[in-house]
Amino acid sequence: MAILLVIYAFLARDQAAMTAAIYVALGIPVWIFLAIVFDQHRRERLEAFEADAFRESDAATSSMFEKGGDDLRVAARRLRTMHRAVLPAMSLTVASLQIFLGIGLFLTGRGLVDPDAFNPNQENEFALGVGLAVAFVGFVLARYISGMAKQKAWSLLGAGSSQAIGASLFALAIAVGAFVSIVSNDAVDRYLQVILPILMILLGVEVFLNFLLDLYRPKKAQEAARAAIQSRVLSLLAAPDRIAESIGEAINYQLGTDVTGNWFYRLLSRSLVPLILIGLASAWLMTSLAVVQPHQRGVKLRFGEVVNDDIGPGLHLKWMWPIERIHVPVDIDRDAQGRETRRVYTATGVRTLDLGSSPPKGTEAILWTNEHANEEGFQIVLASAPGEGSGGQDLALVAVEVPVNYVVDDVLLFEELAPPEHREEVLRAVGQRAVVRYLAGRTMEEVLGSNRNAIAEELRRDIEAAFAKMNPGPDGQPRGAGVRVLYVGMQGAHPPKDVAPNFESVVQAEQNTARRIENARKQEIETLTAVIGSVESAEEIEFEIDKLDAMRNLPEAERDLVAIAQQTALVERMLDDAGGEAAQILAEARMERWAKHMGARARAARYRGQVVAYEAQPRVYRASKYFDALSTMFDGGRLFVTSHLLDVGVVMNLEDIDTAAQEVFQSYGEE
Repeated sequence: MAILLVIYAFLARDQAAMTAAIYVALGIPVWIFLAIVFDQHRRERLEAFEADAFRESDAATSSMFEKGGDDLRVAARRLRTMHRAVLPAMSLTVASLQIFLGIGLFLTGRGLVDPDAFNPNQENEFALGVGLAVAFVGFVLARYISGMAKQKAWSLLGAGSSQAIGASLFALAIAVGAFVSIVSNDAVDRYLQVILPILMILLGVEVFLNFLLDLYRPKKAQEAARAAIQSRVLSLLAAPDRIAESIGEAINYQLGTDVTGNWFYRLLSRSLVPLILIGLASAWLMTSLAVVQPHQRGVKLRFGEVVNDDIGPGLHLKWMWPIERIHVPVDIDRDAQGRETRRVYTATGVRTLDLGSSPPKGTEAILWTNEHANEEGFQIVLASAPGEGSGGQDLALVAVEVPVNYVVDDVLLFEELAPPEHREEVLRAVGQRAVVRYLAGRTMEEVLGSNRNAIAEELRRDIEAAFAKMNPGPDGQPRGAGVRVLYVGMQGAHPPKDVAPNFESVVQAEQNTARRIENARKQEIETLTAVIGSVESAEEIEFEIDKLDAMRNLPEAERDLVAIAQQTALVERMLDDAGGEAAQILAEARMERWAKHMGARARAARYRGQVVAYEAQPRVYRASKYFDALSTMFDGGRLFVTSHLLDVGVVMNLEDIDTAAQEVFQSYGEE
């Protein structure tokens, strides 16, 4: 049995089966020791027969054998040693191994209870067969051995019986877990990873308790021996028809109190079988009631045929199992490693399919230039619209997240769509085909642009149409997948990471262009505000100036000088009213023009006055002008007037600015 469980555990990588195999294997030393003990019993009996025959012979009176008797009972001494020391040591050793190995298996299996860490068993049918086979063989062996252990000479066989029923119990747990996985989910298999190690630990602890109780229990003469490794709890399971009697024997053995003679024991012994039958009948009648949870919908089946394809939430009455049953849709999730998890989805709840790239993981910033998904799927789109560039013949790759939310609308059609483990894969494949077909006719600019809501709505209609063409009926006409699409998203669209920098360069160029345009507009506003006063006034004045230029550019025959003058006056008036540098420049120009004009008029009037003065006294006028010229010439200089009779010499020292003040006149004689 241990070898069979080990082979299955290795093939299926089932830790619960490995736990059962270890427990069964720990029973092998018990059986080996029992074989040795009973062989020693045989040797002791043979030795006793030989001793009896020797005492009856004449040789017993010989002085040579005066020290006979117990000194010659070697096998008996060995048997006593086995019962007193070896048997307890073996029991405690096996119990210690059960406890320590159970703790190690518990620590390992504790993390496998999580559905994400648990590896579902792919060989449930194999596990069911192995578990039932070992459970049956172990139970039959335990029943047979427990019957033999009733004999006083074979009482030690109770230890082997408890090991056999323990093996049957562990194997039965494996079979139950496999059966539940086949019909429902793997919850039992996951929890067996910790339940079986805990059970192994408790059985090891029980052995230590039995050993301690045997130390303090008063011994009776000629009492049948029991090993501490013999589990009192498992002994009850080895003889289910004698549970009450077994409990009474265990109490009698440990406490010395007889419980088999009271009224409760007699009542229980008479009514146990009817009570069990009544309980089983009640449990079977209870199968006529079925409860559908508020978030579920089901299908009523009668011998496998559908009699009601829409069972709503609530309590429902049906025929007992296996006549009728209410089936709630069960789906199987499969991860990237191929591990499956069976679970009951909510029929009215929202389910999600990812038809594009995987959603981002973690908290890292989502950029085009970094990896933000575990697995990205790229869609083929047009690089440009037909008629642009190369005529729409170039293709491009774009990663797009397309989440789809849907609900089960028809439970029967949804069940007939595909097996539970492939149902979601079929829906995903059909949805992905619709997405690929739709995006193949779209350009990259449309997919990466801002019109994704409209694209998502069109995608939803295409996916609904694709689902509606599934699940053909007997007549060959499609009946639909039994689901209703609630929402289709279009998000996370981006090109491959390698070409993302090229897109960034285009964006940077557009941003630089926009920046330059904004700077030009800023400079325009600053310039026009400084020159005119405001942008609005500048636009109005510019319009009037354009009209003036157009009037001036007309052929000479068509020019209207009056209109040109009026338009010029209008432009100047608008410039004056606007203020700013233009008005200031015009004002300065007018001032300069007026100053030049009045200066010219003043010079003309002065000239006319000079002409009149010259005509009146020409000599006086010329003298006056001569002296005016001298005055102008000597303006700022020094004039020295001397007599021609003096011999004057001028001494100049260019280092002294006051040279003229020092002895300007120096006489060169006494004259």
